[in-house]
Amino acid sequence: MTYLFAGLAALLAFVALRIGKQIWYTYQCPGEPALYDFWYGRMDKKSQAHRNVVTHLGHCERCRETLYRIQKGQPLEDHLVD
Repeated sequence: MTYLFAGLAALLAFVALRIGKQIWYTYQCPGEPALYDFWYGRMDKKSQAHRNVVTHLGHCERCRETLYRIQKGQPLEDHLVD
């Protein structure tokens, strides 16, 4: 009986960690390279990274603005190096 409870506790801990990981990735900004890959279709639509970007865009105004800039083409100044 003890093994049953230990196994159940381990399973619940595993599920809780997976859910926590998904929540964490939802609020992590993917960065411009990932947004470029997302917009230009270089990201596999079945991948976890694609799902993370889609979910994140629903929460983050800044990343939506960055994606909008990517869609419209960034100004040249953004590509210059000091």
